[in-house]
Amino acid sequence: MRLNRLALILTVVALALPACGDDDTPMAADAGRPPDAARLPDAMVPVGDVDDFGPCTDDSDCKEVDSDCRPIVFIGGEKQCIPSCAASTDCPFSTVCYKSSNAQLAFMKDHCWYSLCGEDFMGAAGATGGPCSLGEELGNPVSDQLPGFCLSIDDGRFGQCIEVGAVTEGNPCDFGDQTRDGLNCNGSSICIGMQGNPVGTCAGICNPANILTGTETGCTDVGSPAGQGCYDASNATYYEDAMGAIVMNRQTLGFCTEVTGCATIGPNTCPPDAMSMAQGCAVNNSLRPTGICAPGATGQLAFGAACPADPAADATECAAGSLCIGMSGMEKCTQICDRVAMGVTPVVNCTAPAACTQLLWDGGRDDTVGTPDDTLTADWGACQVAP
Repeated sequence: MRLNRLALILTVVALALPACGDDDTPMAADAGRPPDAARLPDAMVPVGDVDDFGPCTDDSDCKEVDSDCRPIVFIGGEKQCIPSCAASTDCPFSTVCYKSSNAQLAFMKDHCWYSLCGEDFMGAAGATGGPCSLGEELGNPVSDQLPGFCLSIDDGRFGQCIEVGAVTEGNPCDFGDQTRDGLNCNGSSICIGMQGNPVGTCAGICNPANILTGTETGCTDVGSPAGQGCYDASNATYYEDAMGAIVMNRQTLGFCTEVTGCATIGPNTCPPDAMSMAQGCAVNNSLRPTGICAPGATGQLAFGAACPADPAADATECAAGSLCIGMSGMEKCTQICDRVAMGVTPVVNCTAPAACTQLLWDGGRDDTVGTPDDTLTADWGACQVAP
């Protein structure tokens, strides 16, 4: 499976955007349709079953009469049904009207798609994880740009500029269907909630990398809700490039919620919980050795001890700083370690012949283990001896 680098934007889109086509803004009835279809009344125009931003092969595949099947240069020319537009306000939430005269974007001109941001597009002025303007990278007039937040697809390189609103941290937001006139979080927060719930809460955006240094993450600033910590929702994603090399993207995202952020390496810094139960640092992301304090992340079994896959009590749980991993029936408490990354000296050094080995996190975008996009832990792993 070979994926174009920017095909990874689709993963982020699934998390950041509502189902496309939910915007009720009227659009030109026949804009961009083939001449024969344009002469028919709307009710007679043949339509397909592909929603906006879904894959297609021909205009007739598109469900919406004002959408066309166009090649998307950012995902290797794969075609999608995209709505026609005259201005960005015609487009669904978190998309922008492509007005650029760039020849490479000719097929997308006067149609809606996602806005890209970050250092690769905007230089030092448009960093991932910071404010952005939808359409700025296209050269759209300022009057046709929309305020946004640059959600990282690859830290320090590029991301998707997701549209923001005016709802402040701690207040309700539209978690399901998002529209431009709905309850949308401002640029310093992000809407979080339970899957399937239509309403969420705007949570402040924080810097999870600071958990490892013990510096301010942004969750205890003046004005932030009390008792909140930074939840590291970052991810490492992998894909195979055109040359067959496996490439990793670092996608950093943190938000403030009712947790205590912690490091999974080094001394256990987690305090007892409200019931005075001991806690350890439970891993919660594939990118860096950070997690959240939880009672189930500490027990009485030492490094190297045999452990059950489903422990029932502290006596059968691994000590803080270790994971119960291994072949079925042969699991052992294995020390969590941090891999040498970006020139940083590891906190945990494995004892030879063990080495800090990456762990399989999940099956990646295709949810299938054993393919090039499998997600592995990036900056951390476990002390294991090579077979």
